[in-house]
Amino acid sequence: MDRYWTGRRNVNNGVEMNTPTQAEIEDLAKQDLDELYRLLGEAMADEEGLERSPDPETSREQGRGLFERNVEKLKKVICEDWNYCSNATLQVSSSAVVQSVSRVLGPFGWAAGLRISIFMKKGADKLCGCQS
Repeated sequence: MDRYWTGRRNVNNGVEMNTPTQAEIEDLAKQDLDELYRLLGEAMADEEGLERSPDPETSREQGRGLFERNVEKLKKVICEDWNYCSNATLQVSSSAVVQSVSRVLGPFGWAAGLRISIFMKKGADKLCGCQS
């Protein structure tokens, strides 16, 4: 995965960005965490108009740091606003959660989709404290 991300063009706070399609979100769910962190580091550079690091490890560390700085915000949106624990029995796939959360958040770019995908990969049941 690289700059071929297509998605749907949208404008969010005056910034034009691509929103991932369902097929692209499903592809993200198949990636391992290190790859998702690398992609997140690159997506943030793209969305902020910065030059990407040529070193994949640097992008990976930037993505990991960004995710960790935003995990509490994700918990609020996914666990509380979207009520993940109640909805998890109905929609358990990452793409379903990304699409449902996007209805709460409104249009978003790849970086937000990647953060949600990482959240799901790390175990939303555990992060949200769902009871079995």
